[in-house]
Amino acid sequence: MANFNIDYLVVAGGGGGSNELGGGGGAGGYLTNVGGTAQSLQGTITYTVVVGDGGRGGVIGAARDSENTRGGDGDDSSLSGSGITTITSTGGGGGGAFGANVVSGRNGGSGGGAAALSGGGIGTAVGLGNTPSTTPSQGNNGGNSYQASGVYPGGGGGGAGAVGGNYSGSAGGAGGDGLPNTITGVSPTPYYAGGGGGNGYGSACDSGVAGIGGNGGGGNSGRGRDCFRSNGYDGTNGLGGGGGSATYAPSTQSGGSGGSGVVIIRYTTADVTSYAATGAAPTKDTTTVAGQTILSFTTVGTGSITFTTPAPPFGGTKVTTPVAGFESAVDIGLKIPVGTNSNLPTGVEGMIRNDTDEISGGANSTTAITFYNGSDWKYFTSTKSIAPINSYYLIVGGGGGGNYGGAGAGGYTTNIGGTARLLDSSSTYTVTVGAGAPTTTNGNANGSNGAQSIFSESGTAIATVDGGGGGAASSTGPSGGSGGGGGYSNGAGGTTTGLGTGNIGGSGTNVCYGGGGGGAGTAGTNANASGNGGDGGDGLQNNITGTNTYYAGGGGSMRYTCSTYTPQGGLGGGGNGKNVSDAGWPAGVDGTNGLGGGGGARSAGGSGVIIIKYPKANNISIQSGTSPVAADLNATVVGSSTEKFTRFLATGTVTFTIS
Repeated sequence: MANFNIDYLVVAGGGGGSNELGGGGGAGGYLTNVGGTAQSLQGTITYTVVVGDGGRGGVIGAARDSENTRGGDGDDSSLSGSGITTITSTGGGGGGAFGANVVSGRNGGSGGGAAALSGGGIGTAVGLGNTPSTTPSQGNNGGNSYQASGVYPGGGGGGAGAVGGNYSGSAGGAGGDGLPNTITGVSPTPYYAGGGGGNGYGSACDSGVAGIGGNGGGGNSGRGRDCFRSNGYDGTNGLGGGGGSATYAPSTQSGGSGGSGVVIIRYTTADVTSYAATGAAPTKDTTTVAGQTILSFTTVGTGSITFTTPAPPFGGTKVTTPVAGFESAVDIGLKIPVGTNSNLPTGVEGMIRNDTDEISGGANSTTAITFYNGSDWKYFTSTKSIAPINSYYLIVGGGGGGNYGGAGAGGYTTNIGGTARLLDSSSTYTVTVGAGAPTTTNGNANGSNGAQSIFSESGTAIATVDGGGGGAASSTGPSGGSGGGGGYSNGAGGTTTGLGTGNIGGSGTNVCYGGGGGGAGTAGTNANASGNGGDGGDGLQNNITGTNTYYAGGGGSMRYTCSTYTPQGGLGGGGNGKNVSDAGWPAGVDGTNGLGGGGGARSAGGSGVIIIKYPKANNISIQSGTSPVAADLNATVVGSSTEKFTRFLATGTVTFTIS
């Protein structure tokens, strides 16, 4: 029987949310070939389809610090059969719960969010996404939690399209967004695999802000305090969304359950005459997309399906019925006669054959296709095409320089978790890594902005991000990839320019001086009358090298003598701030080079970075500019046997080719 091509979407069950002060469940793993290479199936072969259930939410009545307070993992979804590589999306990781033994989110397709720490501070024990690793990535990590002064917000569960959100004040982290997919052809295009929201637990009754579930079926969290408790909301079935976390008191509350997964298959209707399904059978749609049949498996469990394809129009060596052509969208070929110059047949116009005595002129050619034009035999010429190279990138601009306000981080952009960028071995590529802004020497002038980072092909930009905004002296913070912190005369925080992901800077006051610089993940915090200058906003995590690393954190501000607190730089290389009255009006801490961190008070910004990931079979060759060090050039991605990366750290411009 003949082969035929399909598009597929395989989404696993989402992880459940915690039932006490915990994290949202991670979304189910997300794998698809829509927009990529078609998958070939064959008639008469029976294929197995598994739809994973969502993980349970944290269980009512479970003892504190027991495993049942943490969200359960979702179940895997898969498509398998003879002749194909099994496609398995991993269930989402459950959200972490309050207690030393269960505080961490669980790993999975996307990871569960971290729970609040009993000892206080930022909880970074997030569940890891894309576990086990797939290419492209099937999901993202969960988000961070926090505990201090009566607030216990949890981290959001990771989604297929974004990491889980971190806490913000008493607000739980939002679930990471899922990804849109056009396989069903419906409008608007649905999202799948959104993470669950982390719990929102505030310092007063009926306070705290619920963590919002990620786009793609993620469940919202509960919110409140002892007098106002609420359950987490379930993830959406059929989308693989993570469940939201409950707030408090596991004896009376339950975390939201993860949503069940889905397996969707789409093929050209004419390629299949019929199919037979057993077990968890699909729903069939032949009207939404003209000429296409869409089979959606949404019932949890295992089913099987066998396709019948049309008989080919051949009987032995002759065409059995008149046909208009032999075109087919499957991986078969048409066999034509083979011979040499010495045994050419008497020509009849339209004849075609393979001549082994000639070459076509194309690369690696040893034969040529010849045809008879009515008077003579002629030869086709050809050129061998070269397949494009799938690549992923991370680009971060240079951090701004701080003054009274902390400096903004460099702009941040990546296609990790999205569509690969196709590179061509015949093209020349240019990367320009943005420098961090210099140290601020004039206390009455705003800090300088960091420089742009740019990735381009043959002079056309693929992606550009702006440098971070400088920290303000007295007024509004400068705009940048992330905005600079406001100055000491009640200056507002700087805004973002839109070139790269970023956030606004915090506001300054004339009591405690500067606001913190914005980071790629969160805004800089405001200076406040109780004695603290503003902290830098956190950056975002990225695992392009195989190691989860924060990039683009904002710088901490200059603090007046109203407290002993040192404003902190954001995760991702943001420099710490400084007390304005220390001897000599000293500077804070520079932003970290290679992370694009904003400079602390009167400190330099960190330089940016450009990292490119590609298949192990390929290599980057430097043509001009400063070459990366050996450890960063064509280096193996940690934990992968199939991928390499090159990290460009030196500021300035480098050109390269890839083969």
